[in-house]
Amino acid sequence: MADNEITIIAEVKPIKVNEDSPIQPLELNSYLENPTNQPLKFSATLATGESLPTWLSFSEAGVLAGKPPVGAARPLPYLIKVLAITPDKKLELNFEIRVYKPKTAEEIAKSRQEAWQALAKQGVLPESIQEIIERPVTSADIYYLLSRFASFTVWNAEDMRLAVNGKLIQVAGASDKFNIYDFEVCLVITPKDLYSHDRGLGDALKTARAATQEVYRRKWHIELGGFDKMADAAWYEAYDLNKRGEHQMEIRNYEPAEITEMMKTKKTAHT
Repeated sequence: MADNEITIIAEVKPIKVNEDSPIQPLELNSYLENPTNQPLKFSATLATGESLPTWLSFSEAGVLAGKPPVGAARPLPYLIKVLAITPDKKLELNFEIRVYKPKTAEEIAKSRQEAWQALAKQGVLPESIQEIIERPVTSADIYYLLSRFASFTVWNAEDMRLAVNGKLIQVAGASDKFNIYDFEVCLVITPKDLYSHDRGLGDALKTARAATQEVYRRKWHIELGGFDKMADAAWYEAYDLNKRGEHQMEIRNYEPAEITEMMKTKKTAHT
């Protein structure tokens, strides 16, 4: 494959949206590597070849947006086929949009009540809700919240510009539970759905490593900020990349706690 050839660098993850809720604009060109900035035109249809639903818009620049109306929900997803067209070739991206009928306030309240009742039957709730609310907050609780809602930033240590106008990008190897925004001077990682219950620590560490690989490709020297376990994952990923690659990426003003402790131990042993 030629170095200047356009390639797909990430698959488009399924889009999940409620009726009467907007879809965040999706830029399909961010899923492609276009080393020589070849001119691209995009087109989109349903996988069957039919036109997109009227509530979906799609531009030749490859931007998908829309807002499914009430009644758009259905058991099967909308299967979307996108063609990225250059003078020499066509690349095909396929993904799905799942539209859900939102629950009413009464349905949500009923679901919560049923969940509490199920836990109580299992003996999982020895305390009343009031007792739980009035319990003192511990350092473990705070750390749990930090990890549960983790965010993380990888800075270009040699670019002092302000971080403005971030652009959502796709990074190969990142978890689909996180968004990565490119501010040119830094990459910012945030949860895609803040209150999702299926996002775990593994998703956070996987995304931190993927972001580190991306900035290594850009030949940055970096500083790290945010959740410490993500910073540790990024540090070790950079260490491994430096061992295998020509670019020696500096990680400034940070090292994992266990490395710091190891250095202290060695220093003490030699004094």
